[in-house]
Amino acid sequence: MRWSTKIRAALILIAASLSVYTIIGIPTSRDELIANVKKNLPLGLDVIGGTELVFEIQVEGGDKSDASSRALASISEKLALLGVAPARVVRAKGSLITMELPGVDDPSRMKRLLEANTRLEVVEVRGGPFSSKQQALTDRGCKVTLATKVVPTKERHGRQVWYALSDDPLIGGSDLRDAHVAIDDLGRFETEFVITQEGAERLQSHMAVRPRKTFMTLINGAIVNAPSFECFIGNTGRIFTGLETREDAMDLAVNLRAGPLPSPIVCVKERTISPSSGREALLALLRAGLVGLGAVMACLVFCYGRAGVCAVSGLLLYLIFLVAVLKYLDVVFTILGVAAVIVVGGIHAGSNILTLKRMGAELHSGSDVTVVRAPFLKTLVRMVDAHLTIVMTSAVLFIVMTAPVKQFAEILIIGLVVSQITCALCSQTFLEMISL
Repeated sequence: MRWSTKIRAALILIAASLSVYTIIGIPTSRDELIANVKKNLPLGLDVIGGTELVFEIQVEGGDKSDASSRALASISEKLALLGVAPARVVRAKGSLITMELPGVDDPSRMKRLLEANTRLEVVEVRGGPFSSKQQALTDRGCKVTLATKVVPTKERHGRQVWYALSDDPLIGGSDLRDAHVAIDDLGRFETEFVITQEGAERLQSHMAVRPRKTFMTLINGAIVNAPSFECFIGNTGRIFTGLETREDAMDLAVNLRAGPLPSPIVCVKERTISPSSGREALLALLRAGLVGLGAVMACLVFCYGRAGVCAVSGLLLYLIFLVAVLKYLDVVFTILGVAAVIVVGGIHAGSNILTLKRMGAELHSGSDVTVVRAPFLKTLVRMVDAHLTIVMTSAVLFIVMTAPVKQFAEILIIGLVVSQITCALCSQTFLEMISL
């Protein structure tokens, strides 16, 4: 066997190993294998169900594309902090952001979370509590000035009080380092936040100068904590807002960590998709695809012998390479996407038949391998001409059709490119290996 053939075979083996690793990793159990496949090959809304949300960015003047990009980054960060991983399917177009959230069946919570423009402040209390805003403004001990604001608490049991607060916050959103859910001594959910060392030192210095002053925590200018001398322990503070569920505390923590949105966003469209029909369609599609490709493989081996074995090996390698490339491109597999993979698999099988039949005939007639490469290249050129028509049709579909058909066309184009490369490298190498 020629050294060039050995080198190509080694490169194919390495590429195949890396592709398999990309898809399944190194699982140590069957459950881990399934989890890795689900993680690396995510399914779309039409298969597993979920929520589609369309947000409009409220921008007055300025660069809408820049505002859209920054809002997109903030939303993606919130979703990542929540453990939802749809960032790969978030698309920005003009002032609209279209988002697909597979597996999410509570659109109201997601809208509330993503639209929230949360701003944290820790301020000094200048006076209070007062029974009315007028009392706070006229109280002599309070001395309300331009640097003071009067803020009410939430109404509880029909009662509401006011506090005079400093208008210059000691701690702001830029001082926030982390936020997470905590539980107090009474079993109530809280949101615990951690500030930077610089912010903690600034707060401690202020408390040292004015030791009897109390502080309040504000969220979006609203009071969420009662006045306290010890609202911080070191650089850690807690927010108790009467949250009843862990989910609410988690949402507040996520919004604090992600910070305020660069521009307000409003949900203009929502759609919830049921997974039941999609799963049935996917299973039927996979069964049909496996039966079809299995029949093609059996015919290749039966009709072409060793050349057919090479064709089947090339087809399996092609499918592995294609799925690895799609994973690398962060493609989410919809029903039409899976159908496109099966279709290009059949096209590749036909290409392999043409290539291997031509090369096999030349080799069996006694031609040298170096002579066989010329007709092999001619066959590849003819296949490029044939595939070009499919690529052109797919390009038109990609331009004018909606998202599901766009993905079908996209995978078809990618699959044909990968097919040509696989035929050019694998098919020639396999035939040389069985003929020399």
